[in-house]
Amino acid sequence: MKLIIKILTLILIITTTSYSWDYNEHKELGDAAFLKILKKLIDSGYFKNQSIAPVFLENYFEMKYDSQLKNYYFLNLSHEDNIITYGTLNALSGDHSDNPLNMNEFLRYRSSVLNRIVKLQSEYSSKYETGAANMDVLSKDFKYLLLALTDMSHFHDYGTPLLKQLSEFSKKLILKLQRPFSADTVMSELKYTNSINKYVSLHTFAISLAEKAGANFSKEPEKSREFMYYAIIFNSFADHFLEDIFPSGHMVVNRSLLSGAINNRALHDFYNEEGVNVANLRGETWKQYGDGSLNSRFSYWKTKANYSDITYTPNSEDTERIIDAVSESIGDIFSAFQSASEDVNHKLIFDRIPDDETLVGKFFISEYKSLSYIPIPFNTDVADFKFPIGNLDEIKKNTQLIPNWSFVRSRVANSISLGLGIISDDIQKWHEYDLRLSFGSAFYSYNYNFDRTKAWTVDYWFGTTVSFSLLKGFASLNGVDVDLWAHILKGGIAYNYDIWISESRFLGIYGYIEAGWLRFHSFPNLQINEMGQYIRTEVPGENQFLFSPSIGLQLGSLIGINYYEWPVWLRVPIQFLLPLKFRYSAKIRTVSSPEYQWIVELDLVF
Repeated sequence: MKLIIKILTLILIITTTSYSWDYNEHKELGDAAFLKILKKLIDSGYFKNQSIAPVFLENYFEMKYDSQLKNYYFLNLSHEDNIITYGTLNALSGDHSDNPLNMNEFLRYRSSVLNRIVKLQSEYSSKYETGAANMDVLSKDFKYLLLALTDMSHFHDYGTPLLKQLSEFSKKLILKLQRPFSADTVMSELKYTNSINKYVSLHTFAISLAEKAGANFSKEPEKSREFMYYAIIFNSFADHFLEDIFPSGHMVVNRSLLSGAINNRALHDFYNEEGVNVANLRGETWKQYGDGSLNSRFSYWKTKANYSDITYTPNSEDTERIIDAVSESIGDIFSAFQSASEDVNHKLIFDRIPDDETLVGKFFISEYKSLSYIPIPFNTDVADFKFPIGNLDEIKKNTQLIPNWSFVRSRVANSISLGLGIISDDIQKWHEYDLRLSFGSAFYSYNYNFDRTKAWTVDYWFGTTVSFSLLKGFASLNGVDVDLWAHILKGGIAYNYDIWISESRFLGIYGYIEAGWLRFHSFPNLQINEMGQYIRTEVPGENQFLFSPSIGLQLGSLIGINYYEWPVWLRVPIQFLLPLKFRYSAKIRTVSSPEYQWIVELDLVF
């Protein structure tokens, strides 16, 4: 029983878990950003002199510098060698804790699950891993899987423009956080928003706490320190979702439980590896990759003509961009504190947010510099914005919906299809109904030509499949038609070869190589006895081993019918009217001659 539970859990992890940066990548980003903003504050004169900064951090954040770590850590949350830094909080937020107040409380308890996770991840970090293996994490924190299944807020809302995603912000919802006992309710509701709004919502509340800390700076110093401490705790949680906005795999998925089970993980993994071309509000354009690739240079030297031009900075340009965004986010906390403590006319952040949801997005973009660094969501009309630098045509191109996104989804996602076929000979005639579950593509090659387009390229995709076939037929026995029943259970490999003749049209060659068991049900047999009477006997069923290779064509994409884009209620009937996929299948058994048939196939879900 335990083995079955482990197998089912592993399947859930493989098919549904798709967090963004790995634990140690989140930690690295948060730690680097904290040091960067602190240096910037010192250099800009925020603190009267350099010696005041450590005193401020200890008094207001309960943080102290560790010369071995070369970073600040939380005194009240750390235990022996389990050192909790700002980056540690980034890594735990959202993935292992769904509430900043719970995270803060549980880390104080030495034997908590969160402390075990920190210890486990530290061990993997010492082995140069970006994060612990999922099964090891799950053995200590089952909540990790539950959060992965239910929390949709780690993703963009693919195809929804930037301002529309920001319009999901609810001032009333975030105001509820003013009372700690409402935190669970608010955080539960925020699970269903997008990563951009999740960041903005929690960051806004963190700023409001920093403003309260500033307002109480002179009057009630102890209360000021309490507000400022929780401001940094909530902002560390918010910055996890700011970091989540960047990975390529988290810009491209459908945010729903059904999509999570069918295609989120597959799209996430594909685009993490392949990368996507993006742009930001600063006018920068680049190719963004996903988790496990932080600080990778991707053959940086291949673009250089001279050895003297090969120079490496501590962080890659893409990593530095994320660190800049997070450091700006932390900087907002310090700025809000200073403004509220020095300016008697300081207007609170909640009073400045427009009530009109159509104006909310542009307010946050002008207010939070961190948003200028993030990739602009696909399908955003960039005419709504002004860019200080960059090529507008390239920015427009990089913010359009991803070419062939629906096609990729059909190839890499889990899918369900229905096959309809007929087998006939002189004695028997069978109608076959196949229901097939395909588990995406475990191995593929997706290619471009020298112009970075698809024309005259060939892709291939291989995955695993399981199918159940129901056969209903009849046979003429002694001049009487007899109903026959059988079923087949088989599994194997699904394959696709896609031959592109243009950027949007291809000929698909596909099929399955499967094996399994065919079970004939018992059926009546009629015989004539010596007296000329019919005697009905029952022929018992039998099992037979079956090998079934097949090859087929996918013509819809060749003639310009891109049914991948259509909703299922339209896609299925169109496939009935216009058979767009059909294949030739063989059934090879040891007890009889091979049988061959044509099968029309309908894609139901992917």
